[in-house]
Amino acid sequence: MLAVALALLSGLLCVAVGLLKLGYIADLLSTPIRHGYLNGIMLTIIISQLPKILGLPVKGESFLARVHELARGVLAAQINGAALAIGVGSLVVILACRRWAPRLPGVLIAVAAATLAAS
Repeated sequence: MLAVALALLSGLLCVAVGLLKLGYIADLLSTPIRHGYLNGIMLTIIISQLPKILGLPVKGESFLARVHELARGVLAAQINGAALAIGVGSLVVILACRRWAPRLPGVLIAVAAATLAAS
């Protein structure tokens, strides 16, 4: 419920910033701050999605706890081969469509193929 509220609130804030043409405020932040923020978001997303691609059960609450559990699962060879094959295959389809056939809906094709593979 909190995630839904946060998503709605951030969406409304983005719409308000766009309507009021306040995007120039982001230019006031220095480039290293923006890069650091984006790198932090990137690492958070990778660490939250990698266990799903590898088929590992990770229950850590904090970023470092998730990294620790992820490393422990990989070192213990608990990777689910089917989940890894479907995840990597989906990424390959999405990136290949983006690179060589940008008009094709790569994500839709990957989801359909992953659904068929999982069934």
